[in-house]
Amino acid sequence: MKNWILYSLSVLLSLNAWGQSCSILSKANNITPDKLCSPVTATWTVSYTGVDDKGAPVAIRFDWNNGNIEILPATETSPGVFEATSINTYTSAGNICNYHPQATLMVDGVLCTSSSQEQIVTVWDDDDHNGGHMHINPVVYPICFGNSANVRFQDLTQFNCVPPQERDNPNVNTRWIQWIYGTDNTMTGAPVTVNGHNRTFPHVGNVITLTGPVTGSGVWSDVLFVADDKLTGQYFEVTLRNWNYCNPYDDPNIPGAPDDRVNGDHPPVVTTARILIVPYPDATITPVAPMCDNASPVVLTAHDPGGTWSGSGVSGNIFDPSLAGPGSHTIRYEIVNADGCRDEDQTSITVYPSPDATIITSGIVCSTDPVITLQANDPGGVWSGTGVSGNLFYPAVAGSGNHLITYAITDANGCSDMDSAILTVATPDATITPVDTLCEDSPPVVLTAHDLGGVWSGPGVVGNMFVPALAGTGNHIIKYEILNTDCAASDTAVVTVMPLPSIIIDDPGTLFLNGPPVALTAYPTGGTWSGPGITGNMFDPSEAGLGNHMLTYSIPPERWGCSAQRDVYVRVIMPPMPVADFEGATTGCAPLTVKFINKSQHGESYIWDFGDRQYSSEKNPVHTYFVPGTYLVKLTVHNIAGESVRNDVVEVYQNPSAIFDAYPTNVVNNEQIVVFYSYSHFAESWLWRFGDGETSTEENPWHKYESPGSYIVSLIVSTREGCIDSAEMDTPVVVEWKEGTLEFPNVFRWNGTGPTGGKWLEGVNPSMDEVFRPFFENIMEYRLQIFNRWGVLIYESDDLKKGWDGYFGDGNLAPQGVYVWKASGRYADGEYFDMVGDVTFLH
Repeated sequence: MKNWILYSLSVLLSLNAWGQSCSILSKANNITPDKLCSPVTATWTVSYTGVDDKGAPVAIRFDWNNGNIEILPATETSPGVFEATSINTYTSAGNICNYHPQATLMVDGVLCTSSSQEQIVTVWDDDDHNGGHMHINPVVYPICFGNSANVRFQDLTQFNCVPPQERDNPNVNTRWIQWIYGTDNTMTGAPVTVNGHNRTFPHVGNVITLTGPVTGSGVWSDVLFVADDKLTGQYFEVTLRNWNYCNPYDDPNIPGAPDDRVNGDHPPVVTTARILIVPYPDATITPVAPMCDNASPVVLTAHDPGGTWSGSGVSGNIFDPSLAGPGSHTIRYEIVNADGCRDEDQTSITVYPSPDATIITSGIVCSTDPVITLQANDPGGVWSGTGVSGNLFYPAVAGSGNHLITYAITDANGCSDMDSAILTVATPDATITPVDTLCEDSPPVVLTAHDLGGVWSGPGVVGNMFVPALAGTGNHIIKYEILNTDCAASDTAVVTVMPLPSIIIDDPGTLFLNGPPVALTAYPTGGTWSGPGITGNMFDPSEAGLGNHMLTYSIPPERWGCSAQRDVYVRVIMPPMPVADFEGATTGCAPLTVKFINKSQHGESYIWDFGDRQYSSEKNPVHTYFVPGTYLVKLTVHNIAGESVRNDVVEVYQNPSAIFDAYPTNVVNNEQIVVFYSYSHFAESWLWRFGDGETSTEENPWHKYESPGSYIVSLIVSTREGCIDSAEMDTPVVVEWKEGTLEFPNVFRWNGTGPTGGKWLEGVNPSMDEVFRPFFENIMEYRLQIFNRWGVLIYESDDLKKGWDGYFGDGNLAPQGVYVWKASGRYADGEYFDMVGDVTFLH
C-alpha cells in the first residue's frame, strides 16, 4: 500500500517534469501575534505543497506591510513541500491599527505572484499613540487682567483604534481618566477654588471609569474659579491623565484594586492645559495738535493699532478738519485683542476757523476814475498787484488792461487764506463769453465778459450768475451792460436750458431689519443708486437701520449733458419674533447620522444643542451620534426681536458587533460537523449563512456539509430595534473527503511465542507478517470477522490497529490452514464497503 502511495505522489510530481514553474498544489499559513498592544511580535509560518522546483532554490518573500521585507530560504519538509517562518515586531511608528502582511513563493529567484497569502495583524496602543491623541479643549483659557472667571475644560481625546479609524477590531474597551488641578501654578493672591472649595495644589481628582464599549470621552473638568486679583502672565495648569486596555489603570491580570490608587497599575499618558492671565491692549491715542479748518487731513495713531476710530470728521483712521469744522472735537478709539480684552481712549482735537480773504472790490473802471479803496470780507491782510499801494488801487498807474489783484491774510492762530480778482482799466468791452447748453438742474453758471464790472440782466440772472432752474427750460436772452459814465458798453447772448430725463422707480415697500438685501430697479437702466444701506443696486436693511430712508437714483448725462435723479423712500421695521421649528428627530442605530431640516420662521441665527455636548450654528446641520442613548435636541432661533426654542428627541440604539469562530475548519469526512460559536456583542438574533445555501437562526449552531468544497461562512446579528452587523470568516471551511482503500494479505505466520491480542505497529518490522491485519487509508467504520472452513466465527475486531494473531478467543492456537475473512464498514467519503477473502495461516 505504501508503495502505491509513493507511486501516486511521483506521478503528481512528474506532471511538470519539463522544468520548474510557479505551479503549486496548495498553500497554507499560520500567524501568531503575541498580544494586541504595541509592540506586537508576530510569528508567521508559511508553506506551499506541490512546488515544482526542479532543484532550483526555493524561497518565501515576507512583506510585513510596515516597510520590512525579507526573503527567507524555504525548507523542504517533505517532497515538494516547502516551509519558512519569519518573525516581525510591529510598533506604533506606522500610526495605523491594522497591518496586512503578504507572503509570496519564489522559485529560482522568480516571484510567483499568484501564490500570495495574506494575514491581518492588529496593533493597539495607549490613547496618545498609534492614531490616539490626547487633547484638552481649550489648550489655553485666557482671562483678561483684572477679571474673574469660572473655567471648565473638556476631554476631547481621540481614542486609539476606535471607529471610524478602526472598525474590524476596535479598541473600545474600558478607559479611565483623571483630572489633576494645579500641576503648575504661578498665580498669587486669592487661591483658585475647585468646585467652590479651596484645595492644596496639585489637587488630584477622582479616577473616572468609562465602561466599554466606549469610543470617546467628552468628560468636563470641575469648575475652577479664578479671582480678579491675578497678574498678567500668571497661569494655572491642569493635567489630564488617561489609561486604556494597553496601559490599564486596573489591570485584570493583577489581583485586587491597584496598590497605587493615584497612578494605577500602569503609568498613564498625560496632556496639559492652562488658565492664563492676559493683558489688555493699550488704546492710548497719540495727541493731535490744533489745526486750521483748511489744513490737510491727518492720520490718527494709537499705542496699539488695529482698533476702531469714531468722531466728527473721522473716516477710518483719517481726521479731516474741513469735514469736522471749527470747534473742539472728541475723537474716540476702541480696540479688542485676540484674547477678547478691550480698551478705549478719547482725545480732543481743536480746529480753528480760517480767515475769509474773499475780495469784494471788482469790476471795470476807467483810467480817469479816482483812486479805489480795495475791500475784502476780513480786513488786516496784504494786497498786491499792478497799481496797488497798501489797500488802494490807482487806475491811472495800472494803465489800460485786466489786472490781477491778490489779497492774503493770516490770523493769530496761524490760519491763512488768499483770494484774487481782476480789475479792468480801459474803454470797456462788453462782449459776453458764450455759455454752453445747460440742463434745468445744472448748477448756477458764472457769466463772464471781456471787461468786468458791468451789470447782468435777463431770465434766471442773479448778480453775475445764471441759474438754470430759475430760468426754466427754453432759450433765454441775457444782457450785459457796463454803466461807467465815460466808458459805457453792452452785449446780449442766448442761453439754452434743456429739460431733465424722466425716471420711474419700482417702490421696494416696507422691509424687515433682519431681512436679506433686496435689488432696486428703476427705468431707464444704467443709473447709480446712493443712500444708506446701498451697495451697487442692492439695499441692505440691516446696514441702513430702522426708520424711513431716502434712496436716490441718478442716471448719467445724455447727449446734452443732462443727468437726472429721483428719490424713493424705504421703511425699515423690526421683524416679528422668530418661531423655532425643525424636522429630523428620529430613531436609528449607532453611529446614527441625522440631517436636521430647519423650518423656523424669521430666524437670523441658530444654535443647535444635540444633547451630547455637541453644538452647531449651521442652519441645517448634519450630526452623527456615536454613543447609544436618548438625546434631547434643542434648537434656539434668534433674531434682533428675540428668540424661540423648540425641543425634540433623537433615540440612538446600540449597534451589535458580529464576532464568531468555527471548529473545525477542515472537514475530512462526511460525518464531521462544524460547530459555530458566536462571541457577538449586544446581539439578540442571529442569521448564519453556511455557504452551501443552508442557514440557521440559533446562537451557536452546528452544521454538517453534504458535499466537498470551500465554503465562506457569514453571520448577521441584529437587535430588537433592527440594528445589524455582519462578519465573514477570513478563511473558508474546507470540506475535502478523502477516498478510502482497504487491502488484506493472503498469508501470515504464527509468531512462535504466544497470543499478542492482534495489536500491530506501522512500518517495516520483524512482526509485520505475524498478524493478519488491513492495509488502509481513510476508513471511518470498520469490522473484521474470521471464519473457519465450517463457517464458524472464530475472531472479530472493530479496531483497525488490532488484527488476528492466529489464536482463538480462549487462548488456543488455531490449526494451520485456510480461513475466510469478511471486512465491512465505510470510507471517509461515505462509501460503504463489504469485502470477503481467504487467508492462509502458517505455523
